Amino acid sequence: MALDRKVDALLTLKPDVAIVCECAEPERLRSKASWMQGEPVWIGRYVETRHDWLANNANALLRKTVYRMESFAGLITSDNWALAPPFFLAGSLFEFLQ
Repeated sequence: MALDRKVDALLTLKPDVAIVCECAEPERLRSKASWMQGEPVWIGRYVETRHDWLANNANALLRKTVYRMESFAGLITSDNWALAPPFFLAGSLFEFLQ
């Protein structure tokens, strides 16, 4: 996590391609990364691609994990990047109790 704190160091490396397994709330990242334009569409495309790969994998154990990508897709669709409760994840409701 905390990609917004690491992106400057990453950019000093001047990579042609960087695959980063971290995330940050888009507005937070955008405030640190002036190069970031538009919405984080690539995240959604990754989730779709990963979902398809898992769903059609020859390994039956991997096919059982497709629910994870479905959960991510639901959070993306609801635009809940901060994971503000209440939200559903893998069929369970997450909320703060008073």
